[in-house]
Amino acid sequence: MCVCFSGHMIPEDLDEKIKETKCSGRLPFFVNATCGTTVLGSFDPLDKIADVCEKYKIWLHVDVSTLRYLIWRRY
Repeated sequence: MCVCFSGHMIPEDLDEKIKETKCSGRLPFFVNATCGTTVLGSFDPLDKIADVCEKYKIWLHVDVSTLRYLIWRRY
């Protein structure tokens, strides 16, 4: 999966990877996104990733680092 320098997922690349996977005869069934990774503290753009998942009818799972998420939500 392609990520930017700050560690978050790039939705446009996700869309391309899903297309490539489906064209090869395989069926992706979920995407794992993150809110506040433990290493970089990055947040994936969930709205855009959710749009991609909805487009392909793929389950979106989100891991949350609770402390980082609460701090991020406060500011």
